[in-house]
Amino acid sequence: KILDIYATDPVQFIEDFCVIKFMENAGQTKPFFLFPYQKKIIYKLQEAELSNQDIDMLVDKPRGMGLTWLLSAYFMWRFLFTSNYSVLILSRKEDLVDDGSDIPDTTIFGKIRFMMKRLPKYMIPDNFEFKKSRGTMTDMTLKMINPTLGSSIVGSSTNSNAGRSGRYRSIMIDECFFIENFQKVYNSLESVARLKVFISTVVESRIADNFKNACDKEGNYISLTYKDHPFKDDKWYEELIKRSEEMDNPDLLREARVDYRLSPRSQYYPQTSECKFDSVAYVREKPLWMGLDFGGQHDKTVLSWYQYDGKDFKVLDAYENVNKPAEWYAPFMNP
Repeated sequence: KILDIYATDPVQFIEDFCVIKFMENAGQTKPFFLFPYQKKIIYKLQEAELSNQDIDMLVDKPRGMGLTWLLSAYFMWRFLFTSNYSVLILSRKEDLVDDGSDIPDTTIFGKIRFMMKRLPKYMIPDNFEFKKSRGTMTDMTLKMINPTLGSSIVGSSTNSNAGRSGRYRSIMIDECFFIENFQKVYNSLESVARLKVFISTVVESRIADNFKNACDKEGNYISLTYKDHPFKDDKWYEELIKRSEEMDNPDLLREARVDYRLSPRSQYYPQTSECKFDSVAYVREKPLWMGLDFGGQHDKTVLSWYQYDGKDFKVLDAYENVNKPAEWYAPFMNP
């Protein structure tokens, strides 16, 4: 049977049947022909799922690498061909996961509906009805159900309770390093699924760097650069640098660079990048000092507590808040 072939080969399914809205070509609809790096990711995902192991996989990338489209296609393939399969799709805002439409420009469910509606009719599950102005029993905002196989795609925003209402085969976390309280969200997902796939443009963050190192240690880290993309070369990169300098917008370089190091331009005190990070303990016999950096209306106010051992200042703890009057911090300053 023809469907039996595609049930085991996601790459062939995607290349033979999926289309995407190609934003780099005036939003035209194009067949989804996979680049080598995209095939590598698909096979890595399939291998991880078949291993039945607990795996945290990180794929970091510059912008414009088509990763959200790629994973949308992969999990749609699972939804169509795998019995009782369930995936939870997360992003930092609910309306980035699903706004209830089939418009693929901004939402993940929009990409899935966009591709599904362009499949041959014989690939659509029996009794599946696409969402219209209102949801249906099989397609509603933040949830799609395959009535034939019992598979499902569920969406949510990232919060400290994300995923706690169910158990899933896999989880996709889109732009994970832009999530507030990433560590809390990660902890909430610990027992929710065996495979957790984290995708993100890189941010300059020690937390992000530590997570990357943990995934790399287990062999579950894929890092993409602009050179992996066949349409981008060194000339394209040089033009991007020039445009970034002309616009005084270093954030443009996220389209090309994968760098977790904190940029000195983004730090109030760039010297902190030279500080040693280690476990420190409060010494009762030594004086406890406190520092206050009072911010403006929208800037952060930071308090820090530290001790001096005769050689180094050791920061024991810190606290930050915003938009509070000076007297609000008084209790912290006089413990």
